[in-house]
Amino acid sequence: MTTNGLPNDVLSNLDPFALIIFIPVCDLLIYPALRRMKINFSALKKITAGFYTGALAMAWAAAIQHYIYKTNPCGYEASTCVDADGNSLVSPLNVWAQTGS
Repeated sequence: MTTNGLPNDVLSNLDPFALIIFIPVCDLLIYPALRRMKINFSALKKITAGFYTGALAMAWAAAIQHYIYKTNPCGYEASTCVDADGNSLVSPLNVWAQTGS
């Protein structure tokens, strides 16, 4: 995938950044708003919502991986794809497309 200069350290830390951002947002904004609308979001419902969110993230990751293989010049050999000069050939998809997963 095309990184456009994005360091690998940022990519590997997107999940912790998302947790740091979304946990307070849910606790301070979303859950109180649901309670004001008389929607009881119990612990079991939170777990269920988390499960479905994780399942959607995996579906997104599978779709992105499909398009990586589809757009890569070497198809399913994406990780070992090089041209005649030894330069790595990558998919033209931007690496930020993976942030949904």
